[in-house]
Amino acid sequence: MADELTVVTTVNNELEATVVCGRLAEAGIHSMQRPSAHQGGTWNPAGARDVCVAERDLDRAREALEG
Repeated sequence: MADELTVVTTVNNELEATVVCGRLAEAGIHSMQRPSAHQGGTWNPAGARDVCVAERDLDRAREALEG
């Protein structure tokens, strides 16, 4: 069974989400971004984005983003 995706952080826009996903990838953590539920879930590249990771990677992802 696949891991559930969990939001590790929400950022202001797609560019910031791409940077966060890059930092996670450098730490060996697979991530994805999606429109944030805080903006109604509509696609808007200038709107807020959720960065998600597998539940099993959540603690490692938080550590990677803190450093």
